[in-house]
Amino acid sequence: MRDSAVDVGSKLFDKNISTDFILKDGKRIGIKTKSPEGTKVYYGKIFIIAEGMSSRLAIKSGLRKKWKIEEIANAKCAIMEGENNLNENLIYIYFKPYKGYGWIFPIGKNRFNIGVYTFSEDNLKYNLHTVYNEFLKNPNIQKYVKASKCKIIWSGAYPFPVTGILDKSLYDDNLLLVGDVGGFISPINGEGIHTAIASGKAAAEIAIDALEKEDYSKIILRKYKTHPDIKEISRTFKLKSSLMKFFYENEGRSLNRMLEIAEQDEEFREQLLGMFISKSKGAPPKEFFLRIAS
Repeated sequence: MRDSAVDVGSKLFDKNISTDFILKDGKRIGIKTKSPEGTKVYYGKIFIIAEGMSSRLAIKSGLRKKWKIEEIANAKCAIMEGENNLNENLIYIYFKPYKGYGWIFPIGKNRFNIGVYTFSEDNLKYNLHTVYNEFLKNPNIQKYVKASKCKIIWSGAYPFPVTGILDKSLYDDNLLLVGDVGGFISPINGEGIHTAIASGKAAAEIAIDALEKEDYSKIILRKYKTHPDIKEISRTFKLKSSLMKFFYENEGRSLNRMLEIAEQDEEFREQLLGMFISKSKGAPPKEFFLRIAS
């Protein structure tokens, strides 16, 4: 994605870490960054913040505060390479009693992404490193991959928000938030790539309009919040957030029951997939929940 942006004319300033805004008469006119060469400054008319949930600029802007522990998920994963028994056309998801799940995503011949995440209050109940190591050693996992015999290409741990879009904190005078920093991550499954792209595209459209009007005020930029794609994502995430407690209550028993029903009922399975993986177009019917409760 970065290379595609550069190919069409974007300038890439690599190894720069944003630290603060440059202000003039109380207005943002640029940003300061740290780089291997020292402090650098960049000036602009509109700033689209896409630094991830740990963004310094989002907090400096006053649009939002630091995330609370119950508002985030903690993940640990690795990209590994080695012999395995994975089907490259499948993804592998494993649920445990904690809120979150473990996964294996094949990403090419003999290469895969493997990891776990916990979220909400279970960030405090479970040790992420312990959960990760137990996952790698689980017999159900070792049927497909033996991590101890694989080469680690990359590994890391990272947080991400899981409470949905920050509706009231997406824009300000000459400022827009996109991707993780704006909360564009599905509350149920932690998916965020396609919604980050959608938010970036919507922000670009609004920024172009503002540049053409030469008006960078929040009165103009508030169109970002009401952009059809942003409204649809926000509505879907609110629905998923309301369902999240139901998904994971009773130490995962409700979710386990959903999966059991989905194995036998194709219509039910499609409804479950719609909530968990793709963009659902509305709440499941009442019968969906009655079947689980029964």
